[in-house]
Amino acid sequence: LHSIDDLESIEVDAIIQKIPELLNCQLSSDDDCTKRFDAFLRVNPNVICIDPPNNVRLLLWRHEQFLLIEKAMKSSDLADRICVPPFCTLDLKDPAINVKRMHAASLKFPLICKPLSSHGDERAHSALVCMPLRSYNESVKSFNLTFVFQMALLFNKEGLEQISYPTLVQQFWNHDGALFKVAVIGDKTFVVMRPSIKNLEMADNRKPLFFNSHTASKFNRDGPLGDLKNDKDLDRFQTFCDGPLFVKVAALLRQTFGIDLFGFDVIRLTKGESSVERTGPEWAIVDLNYFPSYDKIPHFYHHLENLVREKLSLPLLPDPPSEDC
Repeated sequence: LHSIDDLESIEVDAIIQKIPELLNCQLSSDDDCTKRFDAFLRVNPNVICIDPPNNVRLLLWRHEQFLLIEKAMKSSDLADRICVPPFCTLDLKDPAINVKRMHAASLKFPLICKPLSSHGDERAHSALVCMPLRSYNESVKSFNLTFVFQMALLFNKEGLEQISYPTLVQQFWNHDGALFKVAVIGDKTFVVMRPSIKNLEMADNRKPLFFNSHTASKFNRDGPLGDLKNDKDLDRFQTFCDGPLFVKVAALLRQTFGIDLFGFDVIRLTKGESSVERTGPEWAIVDLNYFPSYDKIPHFYHHLENLVREKLSLPLLPDPPSEDC
């Protein structure tokens, strides 16, 4: 479906939603489309929604999102294994206040600046998928929304003069240019390795490096961000992939946010850089997104259908052979 109004004319048992207006932080609460969708769910409490709008909204702002992740990790038995890099929000271009906030958050250069919104405002299209009991609607394949994340790497205090405010600044930890992207579909967890930002260090005379987050996950040995050339360069990191840990983290995040379709990015910290990294957790969560593309996930539609079947208390389809990291 492509309109909220269409819901009134059909029999609906379950909805898989990825509504751009809901993911737009500026529109999420006030937009007419989201209001009508919220109203539909209120007057149809028996309709299963994957995922509930109020739960999805918990992910929209990075600061609040990181606070929830940080709290969940610290209160779990995973606290000594995985964490969230230190962060803080800088509201205005005020050097004195910003330096004080960064010091209070134990931030040191280099830093990575991220938009306050965790989901961009540029989107390809809107889609609703309704799942009657009697059929599985393959139009779910139309889900492919593009988000644009503009970020920056700061190497010194002077860089704070060249960025836009407000912004979230987070500690950049070296991780040898390898990123573990974890995709979650209900209780199913999948890991895909991608290149990331190469190891960096503080530099007094280096200007900020502005980039799109999509660029950071592409191979580019000669570029300013990464030094991995191809998949073979990532092979040496496969042995570090901690599948059991990622499954536990996925379950904890699923419980914390009350959602079933999401992805999170994990890095493995380079050893020997600071006292924090030597004595603290080996892993860090650096991003969390609602309903990622799933383009590299095997049998995605099979697992999505089983998620809906589980929600509707229907028999599950047999799982295909697993593909562990």
